[in-house]
Amino acid sequence: MSRRIRLPRRLAALVGPVGALVGLLSLALVAGALVGVPEETLRTVGKLVVSPLWFLLPFLVLTALVTPIARVVRRFGVLPVAAVAGGVVLAADLGFGFLPTTLVAAWGLPFVLGVALAQGRLTSRATGWALLVGGAAAVVALVFAAGYPASAVGVPGAGRSNLDPPSLAALALAIAQTGAVILLLPWLRRLGTRRPVRALNNAALHVYLWHQATMISVTVAVAWIAGRQPGLLTAPDGYGWVAARLAWLPLFAAALVLVVRIAGLGPARGRRARPNRTVGGQPSGQCHLDVGQGIESPLVRVPGRRLEVIAVRDSDPPSRSRAAVRSR
Repeated sequence: MSRRIRLPRRLAALVGPVGALVGLLSLALVAGALVGVPEETLRTVGKLVVSPLWFLLPFLVLTALVTPIARVVRRFGVLPVAAVAGGVVLAADLGFGFLPTTLVAAWGLPFVLGVALAQGRLTSRATGWALLVGGAAAVVALVFAAGYPASAVGVPGAGRSNLDPPSLAALALAIAQTGAVILLLPWLRRLGTRRPVRALNNAALHVYLWHQATMISVTVAVAWIAGRQPGLLTAPDGYGWVAARLAWLPLFAAALVLVVRIAGLGPARGRRARPNRTVGGQPSGQCHLDVGQGIESPLVRVPGRRLEVIAVRDSDPPSRSRAAVRSR
């Protein structure tokens, strides 16, 4: 029964955050119209804030299909799925694509890579370097030899976009980023970043929804208080503009953290931690008991404290085993 209601639960989890964003945007646009803000400016602001919401469609589809995707990857590996996704996106680049299929195929590739990583298939440094170098080389080749845009996102004045619909360059970039993540995982674990990573992961949806609105709000506030500042409303005109833009990033980041915390969208203190589960929805079945280590299984590795594990065999075909974990 839990599988049949997974998608409605996903939808219910999105209604509040998306509704809050759209509601506040509507109020802001109405207020702007009443005080005489030009219609073109209001249209641009509305488009920038709402445009990221398109990703929620493939997000819902892929998360609803995570269990069969995990089974396919476990049985056939990553390469067949990657080949199919690449073929669908290539057809779209050639003008023969269907947008919903292209979206699911394009974002399905990094999703499948994540599933394979959770299953322990992409853990070696050789794999990480192969994905990073291969993906980066593909991006360079597509940009300089095939005429793909250099920007990862659509920008004004460009003839085409790497995200509308997602292109082979977007897939290559996703592959390179996956390789970088694989190479950084051991370093992140040694630094003991479990709590910051968990906090960011819990707030990931809200960060995604609010980052554009926060950036626009900061830009408007600074322009209203101090006028046009380099790196904000001024046109890019050289390395000085790039340096000024980078200097504003800490302010954008601080404002985004503040927005997430004030709205109560971040993980609440004292909230009971969710059990660590694998891609297939099952608990981890093998555990290291040393301090600083964590639950480890063929599907996922979770850093944690010293643990006591009680494993019970049962006859449930999907799970085969269950583990009760207690922190000492």
